[in-house]
Amino acid sequence: MLNVSAAAVMPRAQRGVVLIVSLVVLAVMTLLVIGMLRTSVIELKLGGVSHQAELNFSNAEAMISSYINENNGRFSKDCLVTADAALSCFITTDGTITVAGTAPNRTMTKTLEGSAVTLSVQQIACADDSGVGSGNQLGGGLQALFLDIQAVSEGTFSGRSTVHQGIKTPLPPGSC
Repeated sequence: MLNVSAAAVMPRAQRGVVLIVSLVVLAVMTLLVIGMLRTSVIELKLGGVSHQAELNFSNAEAMISSYINENNGRFSKDCLVTADAALSCFITTDGTITVAGTAPNRTMTKTLEGSAVTLSVQQIACADDSGVGSGNQLGGGLQALFLDIQAVSEGTFSGRSTVHQGIKTPLPPGSC
């Protein structure tokens, strides 16, 4: 039996080729992994911004909804005229009431889940309700108070969402 070494079988020109090829493949794979990491970091940042925008919008809607639900039946034409009267139509369940502004515009600020939400209420009109279903008559018909409610939510990290809601609340005849 003849003992032949591996060096004798391989020609001299092919020595080290496997090492060079494996280093090139390793370098290419490293570059691919670095590229994918960059892409995933950018996608995570975009997802965070999108999440904050959705959170701001939800907080603004929640503030308007809770304001309308908690103050249903308390609205009157003089509700926003004085700061003391404004306290009666800016009730919150957690007891925090911060009212600012002058008549007929009042604002309330509250922090909700990572956002500072400012609620503004403006009295648009107190007039005859000539809308559909109200008798469609001016003078002597039902009367209504028209309010514009705006919530602006600003996130801790970024973003700002604004939500408007108009409400009409019926009043007894002769209230306006």
